[in-house]
Amino acid sequence: MPVGFGRHTESFVKDCVTYTWEMESRIRSKHMSLYKIIGPKIIEVGKYSRKWGFVTGETLVFDTREVGELVAVLTCLAMLN
Repeated sequence: MPVGFGRHTESFVKDCVTYTWEMESRIRSKHMSLYKIIGPKIIEVGKYSRKWGFVTGETLVFDTREVGELVAVLTCLAMLN
């Protein structure tokens, strides 16, 4: 999970587990990944993507074994806001 110049992340904790949304770019939020962090272990549990411009057709996928549906959707919406 590389975080550096031009990257934006937001983290939250649920049930003593840290989750982090990482944007591809600080300027636009076309692509984001949701990571679950347990100690040194980092697991990608969700992904959000949309086309550039005024086109409909956004995609949000996540592993329901690793993160709840409500948590993934609401935190993704918060990141896009």
